[in-house]
Amino acid sequence: GLGPVLGVDVERPAVEATLANARVNRVHVDAQVVAAGDELPSAQVAVANISLAGVASVCPHLDARVLITSGYLQSERPALPGWLHVEREAQDGWAADVFRRD
Repeated sequence: GLGPVLGVDVERPAVEATLANARVNRVHVDAQVVAAGDELPSAQVAVANISLAGVASVCPHLDARVLITSGYLQSERPALPGWLHVEREAQDGWAADVFRRD
């Protein structure tokens, strides 16, 4: 498996739900609350399941080679300077995109 896994969110209930879900699925995940604008840890792969506006504001702060984004409508498309769009999946009106660093 891939590891270590660290989840971050600006809302404590989201972090608590992440940890509870990990326990139910018997996987190890660290999760912590961060403030908007905090430095984020480096990662090979980053996943952002947030609004399109959230994706745009978080991406400049990411130090990752691959970025998977989701949490926005299929009609919306992230425009991320410095990232190469690789793939898009859509289902039931929602979209997910994969990017790589240019």
